[in-house]
Amino acid sequence: MRANSAFQACVVTSRLRGPEGYTLTALTALAVVERVLTGDVKAGFQTPSRVYGADFILGVPGVERVDG
Repeated sequence: MRANSAFQACVVTSRLRGPEGYTLTALTALAVVERVLTGDVKAGFQTPSRVYGADFILGVPGVERVDG
């Protein structure tokens, strides 16, 4: 991710490491279903990060964020 502003230019790097793509998709889908079944849901189309926050993905087994 790159972040630039008119006042100060800076570069911010953040990477996610995790399972292979299809496995990650299945794990995140299951995590969403678990939340929906407990009533943690919003009506209408929503992305997981919008409903559960940007760090939702970090709760998936095997996923880590590497900053720097």
